[in-house]
Amino acid sequence: MPHNICAFLGKEAMIQGMAGDLKRKPINLTQGLSMMYLTEGLFDKLLKSHKKRADDALVFDNSDKFAYLASHIICVLREYSVKGKIAYFETCYHGGMGWQSAVLFENGKPKLAVYTMDGEGIHKGDVEDKNLPLDEFAINRVLKEFGVKNLEGKDAFDSVGLANFRSMPEE
Repeated sequence: MPHNICAFLGKEAMIQGMAGDLKRKPINLTQGLSMMYLTEGLFDKLLKSHKKRADDALVFDNSDKFAYLASHIICVLREYSVKGKIAYFETCYHGGMGWQSAVLFENGKPKLAVYTMDGEGIHKGDVEDKNLPLDEFAINRVLKEFGVKNLEGKDAFDSVGLANFRSMPEE
């Protein structure tokens, strides 16, 4: 089953505030986290509102491993991260093969930016490793920064309920 989403992620209060500012609907996960999709409409809205500041965006490790992490999205992450940790992630999976990227911002700067690709038992992370455990996958690493605890028999991704959201809404 495919899994293709792009979303902001953070503590409930952070994402609810951001969603209120941007007139979007947050999605509550578990363990005190929420997410908000980066839809095509929101991407365009943020481009218009942050166009002048986009030239000032940071480039960081693995920033080239994202499909939609444009400079204006980085500006938004920088702005909101002065209030607390905020992450952005992307997934692209079909038939058990694909990739995920995640970046965590704190205090206006990227704290962690990771990318993993998997399929047919081959996993690549920051360092090529054919046996990369699930806990080291990009989104799981960021979730651990938010203090997520794995439920019995689950990784952090499944523990907060992200597996329940497999595709982006139309906008």
